[in-house]
Formats: sequence, C-alpha cells, structure tokens
Amino acid sequence: MHLLAKKYGDVISLQMGLQNMVVIGGYETVKAVVLRDEFLGRYSPPWLKKRTFDKDIGILFGDVPIWKDTRRFAVKNLREFGFGKKQTMESLIQDEISDFIRSLEDRVNTSELVQMKGIFDPPLINSVFSMLCGFRFEQNDPELHRLLHLLHGFFTGVKTAGDILMAYPFLAAITPTYHRQLRLHREMHAYIRKIISDARARKDRITEPRSFVDVFVNTIESSGQDMTFNDENLIAVIYDFFMAGGETTPSILEFLILYLILNPEIQRKLSEEIDSVVGQDRWPSYEDRNNMPYTEAVLSEILRVATVLPLAPRTTTEDTTLNGFNIPKKSIILLNLYDVHMDPAFWGDPEVFRPERFLDEDRNVCNTERLMPFSLGRRSCLGETMARMNLFLFTTKVFQQFSVQVDPSLPKPSTEPLVGITMGAQPFGVIFTKRPRV
Repeated sequence: MHLLAKKYGDVISLQMGLQNMVVIGGYETVKAVVLRDEFLGRYSPPWLKKRTFDKDIGILFGDVPIWKDTRRFAVKNLREFGFGKKQTMESLIQDEISDFIRSLEDRVNTSELVQMKGIFDPPLINSVFSMLCGFRFEQNDPELHRLLHLLHGFFTGVKTAGDILMAYPFLAAITPTYHRQLRLHREMHAYIRKIISDARARKDRITEPRSFVDVFVNTIESSGQDMTFNDENLIAVIYDFFMAGGETTPSILEFLILYLILNPEIQRKLSEEIDSVVGQDRWPSYEDRNNMPYTEAVLSEILRVATVLPLAPRTTTEDTTLNGFNIPKKSIILLNLYDVHMDPAFWGDPEVFRPERFLDEDRNVCNTERLMPFSLGRRSCLGETMARMNLFLFTTKVFQQFSVQVDPSLPKPSTEPLVGITMGAQPFGVIFTKRPRV
C-alpha cells in the first residue's frame, strides 16, 4: 500500500476481494482525517466480531455511542487505580521489570542464547492485568501463561487468515483457522468471566472497590445491564486491553533489541547516555527522559521504522468528502500510518535506522509530531502513556545492566517484519552480557 500511495496519492480507492476500501496516507491528510467526526467509526470485519459477541462494543472496535461512554468511563476509573498516574504506574512497571531483570541475569550466568520472541510478553501483560484486576501474577503462574497462550493463538490466527477473510468474509465457515478462532474466543470469554465472577464474589467490592473490574461490575449492577454497562461490554473491554498490552508494546521492544544488535554504535551511545544521566547505582525513572534526548530519539526512531500498527481501520459515520473525493457513509477506511512513517519526501532515508533524525543541531528532540504510532485524535490508543512509560523504563533498565550482541556463529537476523494486523519481528536470538561498572 505504501507503493500505491507513492503512485496514486494520499487517497486511494481499493478493491480487496469483495470489499471496497479507502486507503488514506500522507501526514497532512491523515492528521486532518483523525480530527473529523465523520471518520470516528471503527471498522471490525465480520469474522473478528465473534470476539465481541457479533456486536460493535468495547473500546478498540466499539460503535461511536458505546465507545464514547466506555472510553470516558475507562479513562476516569482506570486513573483511580494507577492508569495515567505516573508515580503509581511507574511503580507497577518497575515491579515487572525487576522480575524480568532477575530472569535475564539467570540466563546471562549460563551464557545462554536468549530467544527474543515473546520474552517481553509476561511482564507487559502482567502490568495491564494488575491495572484492570487489582493483582498481579508471579512470572511462572500457569494462569498468566494460559492468558498468553490464548492471546498468541488469537494473533497467530489473525496473521494466518486475516487478509483472506478481510477480502472474502463468506469463506469464514470453511476456513479451519476461523473455527480455531471461535474456540479460542470461547476460552477467552470463559477466562474473563471467571475474573468478573471473582470480583462479584468479593463482599467488600461495593464499599471498597480494588480494581477497574470492581467499579465496572458495580456500575453494571446499579444501571441494570444497560447498553454500555453490561457483562458483554466489560468482557470486550478487558479483551481489548489484553490485546493491546499483549501484542504492540512487546513487539516494539523486540524490534528495538533487533535494531540495536544490528547497530552496536547506536547501542553504545544509548548506554553512555544512561550512564551519564542515571548512573549504575539507581533505577532509571520516567522523569529522567527529560534529560535523555538520545534515548528519546532512539525510542522515536523504533516507533517510526518498526510501525507495529501499519494500518488503522475506521469507518465513515456519514457521507463526506476528502481531497475532492466523495466517500459514502459506512465506507471502510484504512489510515496508512506506515506511509506517514516511511515517506522519503520528509524522512529522506526512511529505511535507515537513524535516531539523529529526531535531534536538532542543539540535541533537542524534534520531529516527534510526525509520529503516529498510537494514531491521533479521539480514537488514539488509550494506553499510549503506559506504553511510552514501559518502553522508556524497560529500555533504560535493560541497557543500564546489559549489552546485547548477535551470536557471531549465526547469520545476522532479518529486519523484514512478520505482517498481520500488527507487524512483529521474526524470531531471533541474542547474547546478553553483564555490563562492567564504570
């Protein structure tokens, strides 16, 4: 689609199988679209709606009225339990990083080649779980790994058959992957229903709610299962957060490790800035980012070059026009974020991993307004603050403690992504080495 955008411009009408879609690229055009109310609808393909009981509910794919009420409720009440409160959220993330670092140290001591695929999944999904449910799993808890197994199954299925079913929805009934997805959704629904059931069983839930789930359940009971506050929407919301927390941020961190082992000079500069600002005797804090422009530039560059969410789906809620083109109501819209991040007219050498593009001549961070890794506008990712905090804190702690290299006896890993609804790094292994004290 990036090549089509270069040839035909920012607005492209595309026939994908039996589906008509409008692909929108270009920074200025995408920026204009995300601020317009008529593009606020969210497209969910029919085969994916089984995840949300064949309804447009939840936050990721909710229809506009339900989405607005649900998002407003989530923003307000998640904040009460740490989501958006930087100190509380930072403390929760650091607990997960502490366990993660201990597990890495065990592998360093055995000189083991560490496979990166999925390595960040347990701590990152655990931090989301603690925000939603009020408690965390131990890293080896079978229930945590059952949740990860279900999420991996979902995303594997999407990558296997998502494009085919997007183009030809009627093929779902004869596609084995689709039926595996149905079983997986039933298992995930049962998993989440158990979370809700446990919340309902707590006697102090009403007077002393301990989690977002508690508050949502209390609201369901006081509202009498209305259009927004009902069990199905709560299940959809929890599923949404698990999907977002269990795929995008882990994938970004895997890409970061990949690009830093392939660019050791950039890794060296990153570690030097960590040593200079943080030192080696204390934990990095999120406030440190204000004094760490190179680290911020590295993170901005990985968000750009490894656009994990390349296409953001929308629908139009009314007939409209864009750049002189008529776009009917209920049109499927794909915002081409990959095109924005890989535009040679602005970036010059977009295929190159070069953090300096985000630093001006005075080494101040610049050009970040051109980044859209979490989309923009009212449909932007609700978890952006938490994602950015995770990226900064994991990166600075890992590279404060370790250097990371390729195994010289193996071929260099490829940066060619695995493509699905999201993009992920191909499996690769690295060698972690404890950094000497300076």
